[in-house]
Amino acid sequence: MTQLQHISMNHLSFECQSCGHAPLVPVTEMIERYGGDTTVDHVRAKARCSSCGQKTFEFRIVYRGGSYDALIGAANTKMNGTV
Repeated sequence: MTQLQHISMNHLSFECQSCGHAPLVPVTEMIERYGGDTTVDHVRAKARCSSCGQKTFEFRIVYRGGSYDALIGAANTKMNGTV
């Protein structure tokens, strides 16, 4: 499970399946709200559309920067050699 602190330079995309509202939320905002140790799955489970209130989303992590930066930002601790 990906912790927010490992993808802090990126965004989360939530596309509401009911009304189509599709905000792009900086991960830093989610870290301020939930903390860096929180997982992406936890944020997704808590999410609710700010337009219609539904909880059914198409969800994505949107990586910023070059492909190398995206890979490093998404690396888990095993890949970083700190098992």
